[in-house]
Amino acid sequence: MPTPPATRTGDSGTPSVRILHLEDNVLDAELLQARLEEAGLSCRMTVVDSREGYESALAGGEFDLIISDFSLPSFDGGAALAIARERCPEVPFLFVSGTIGEESAVKALLSGATDYLLKSRLARLGPAVERALREAEQKREERRLLEALRRSEAKYRQIVETTEDGIWSIDADGGTVFVNPRMASMLGRSPEEMVGTHPLDHVPEQERESAEQYFAFQRLGRREVFELRFRRADGSELWVTVATTPMREEGRCVGGLLMVTDITEKKSLEGQFLQAQKMEAVGRLAGGVAHDFNNLLTAILGNCGFALDALPSDHPAHKDILQVKETAQRAASLTQQLLAFSRKQVFEPEILDLNVIVANMEKLLRRLIGEDIRLHLDLAEDRPRVEADPSQVEQVI
Repeated sequence: MPTPPATRTGDSGTPSVRILHLEDNVLDAELLQARLEEAGLSCRMTVVDSREGYESALAGGEFDLIISDFSLPSFDGGAALAIARERCPEVPFLFVSGTIGEESAVKALLSGATDYLLKSRLARLGPAVERALREAEQKREERRLLEALRRSEAKYRQIVETTEDGIWSIDADGGTVFVNPRMASMLGRSPEEMVGTHPLDHVPEQERESAEQYFAFQRLGRREVFELRFRRADGSELWVTVATTPMREEGRCVGGLLMVTDITEKKSLEGQFLQAQKMEAVGRLAGGVAHDFNNLLTAILGNCGFALDALPSDHPAHKDILQVKETAQRAASLTQQLLAFSRKQVFEPEILDLNVIVANMEKLLRRLIGEDIRLHLDLAEDRPRVEADPSQVEQVI
């Protein structure tokens, strides 16, 4: 009949080592307990002598070490080792037997046993247990470190793959080693397409020579921040800010890391702002010119009026002076448009007949387009009138 598990606890104040001992000889179990206490180990022993007791103990508690006889009447150490490797592979397993041979011992070690000892030579028991516990703790620490490393890698991989900035790693020759998905998408390419390419391969050809200076950071060993224009796969423009960091090992440059931020929209807004500033300056200039020119036209129109009033309608010069007046009036309308452009003139819309506007401009148009071009007006009848500023319509024509 199998005996129930027996539990013995050390008396010292140090933490007890939880040991599952598979042994059918009570005296041998007590002797092993004594040898461990002599070695200074405080143990909490759970002794079982059957497969049922062994499996029940494994299912019911956690152990720091398993010690097993190699040969029992109803169970054997090899089967016990196989069960332990399946259920608790991290727990060290020691054979302590009086019958194990060298061949069986080697086979046991190959199957996952930590060590084996002969019952007739228990002097090595204390050091063997301490070494087994130490190696088990080292393995547990390695697993903890590996798990922490795995979590850290997963965390940083998620950051690299989801960041809004491009990450670009190059080797010592400038060849691409890695780009994150964001960097590849900026250039309209896949990460696989970019591996092996140089950053300058993505710069417009006419700008590559001037852009080479930015990648001297690998030789100079300093960080750089600069703006650069790339060309996407579809030919469109990509403006970026690049922050470069040289990567060194033992004083030797082995590559570099580029952090790339898309500033295309910012560049576009800057361009629009500069254009607005230019247009504002041009508007101020146009307003000043229009104001001065308008003063001159006022004098011309006034003198034309005086001349027309002084001359009879059948005078040879009357028609010419009238043409000068009409031309000056059109020039005055142009100054009004310049003033409107400079925001100094308010638009004055009125109800217009477009045919009249076009017919009145015929003579001016003929002189503008030259004698080598024939001008023919084909004006539609019964055209609806429109509401518009006359000078604006003339400018469109």
